[in-house]
Amino acid sequence: MKLLVILAFAINFLYNFKCKQKNKIKVKIQNKFILIISAFALVVLIMCYKFDNSLLGYITGIFAILSIYSSVFYQGISEKGINITMNSTTILKLVKFDEIDKINIEKNNDELKIKINAYGNTFTQIYDNDDEDAIRDMLVCNY
Repeated sequence: MKLLVILAFAINFLYNFKCKQKNKIKVKIQNKFILIISAFALVVLIMCYKFDNSLLGYITGIFAILSIYSSVFYQGISEKGINITMNSTTILKLVKFDEIDKINIEKNNDELKIKINAYGNTFTQIYDNDDEDAIRDMLVCNY
């Protein structure tokens, strides 16, 4: 049973990694998400120690952490569309440019907040200001 869970988390992580490789522009790594994922990692590893304390248990925990990490930090903009995390899953979804209803770009102090309306939902991603020209060029060419 543990091997099946490990396989599910590993496939999720590898799929997200494959999506990340196609990104031309990556999302900004925010400190609040690093803190949340670090707390999650600590809780998972403590649970592995307390309840299982086996090699397969730790491998399962590590792949669970990697799965969450990849769903948050492997989002970005590729030539075909925007990789987003759907609200109910950790698997990245490529929203093709022709499937996007509307895109809003808000410029704050040192970041760009992009709101993507697709599939009846709004997805928000944060990018560095340094990527503004590349993002605008990518959206103008494809959207």
